[in-house]
Amino acid sequence: KMLPWGPMARFTGVSLYDLDDEARVMKQTDYWDSINLVQGEYKQAPLLTGVKDFLNQLGPGAGGAQQAMNAELPFELLRRAPEYEVRRYPAFEAVETDYEARPEGYDRLGTYASGWNVENRKVRPFSPSIMRIDVNEKDKTMVWPVGFSNEALAQSGGAASQQAIPAPADEIIRRTSVPAQVVAVLRFETPATAPVVKYYSGRLMELLAADKLVPTQAATQAYTLCQYDAIFSIGTRRNEVWAVLAKHDWQE
Repeated sequence: KMLPWGPMARFTGVSLYDLDDEARVMKQTDYWDSINLVQGEYKQAPLLTGVKDFLNQLGPGAGGAQQAMNAELPFELLRRAPEYEVRRYPAFEAVETDYEARPEGYDRLGTYASGWNVENRKVRPFSPSIMRIDVNEKDKTMVWPVGFSNEALAQSGGAASQQAIPAPADEIIRRTSVPAQVVAVLRFETPATAPVVKYYSGRLMELLAADKLVPTQAATQAYTLCQYDAIFSIGTRRNEVWAVLAKHDWQE
């Protein structure tokens, strides 16, 4: 709280309890995903490694100009591993469009959000912009989260009073519903060119295989790129590749 940029240190992991014959706890051992998780198994790590992990989270964050200061799509953090995270996202409503060049997708969805819809109503999307690109780079779709269904709001304990998102004024933009999902995420800050996205997507798949997490078949057939900063931001940017998980440690 003493730091002006307000950092938030985040830790996930497991606690192992040694019990006696009467099921009383005799010993507790805590493991952090970020320092103790190695090839899908928890192993001891030096205390200084944990201290360094904590201090590294206190530095000021870096990033480009955020997309119109949009709120980030909320999620539940399930794992913060050394190189990747696992998050649970709620079901959300979105608009999407096919595109060839990225500015084309931003322009179309930005125009929709500015009021180019049947209700002439402005819509405030959530960040990030989600791009799905098939492995052959032929089909590309950009998705902007714009709200939650009343059913999803009710299930989360919120008031089910959200106004339905307006229909697009042109069929080139579509409304869509995205179900709740558990997603593995790998962040990178270099420009999101095609070779870079392929590299980090491949690296994410390697990490998941090592930790015995299984992506969906769809996640292996397309790249999912997420951008949090404005398209022409200068400097360090926040980019992520996502992979929806089919088999993981947080099955409900």
